Amino acid sequence: MKVTQNKPVSILLAQLILLLSFSPVPAQQSLKPKNFAGVNASILWNTTGISAGISGERIIVSKKNTELSIKGVHEFRHGFGNLLYFSGSQGIRSAETSLIVDGYLFTGKKKSNRGFFISVGTGAIHSNWTFNTGGSINYLKPVTEFGLGFKFRLSDNMALQWRNDLRLISPQPEGGGTGAVTTTTLALGF
Repeated sequence: MKVTQNKPVSILLAQLILLLSFSPVPAQQSLKPKNFAGVNASILWNTTGISAGISGERIIVSKKNTELSIKGVHEFRHGFGNLLYFSGSQGIRSAETSLIVDGYLFTGKKKSNRGFFISVGTGAIHSNWTFNTGGSINYLKPVTEFGLGFKFRLSDNMALQWRNDLRLISPQPEGGGTGAVTTTTLALGF
């Protein structure tokens, strides 16, 4: 196991905020809102962990009933579940930061970007595992995401989005196989 220094989470979050604050492709005039800030809760299936986090998303292209966005998700440091039954590992804590490009398809009859949607995305995840022995592991892996949810307009300039995603992270360090994370997010758009 390679032991490395833990990178400060504040630097990663600052990079994420800067990346989300600039849109490489201008969104259409009719698209309001285009920035979403949210809170999320996750279940990490292969480590039996539960975590909470924050997310930021920017819609970069919107046309009829489709959208393309870039999303950043940060899971706060959390402990793994009871791994004694699976591998004997205990005292492991983890924090993750993901950057994902998502595509949305809204299923309503009016061909608009509101209501029920399905989504698919791809990107990267940076994870930092720390051990009660003082060591840590950092890794960067590809991630694929599948989701569904609802987007409700609150006004011309505000919306509420509720989504549920399944993220697949492959492979996990130390031969742990594919990681699976289920996340539910509530976000306010402005």
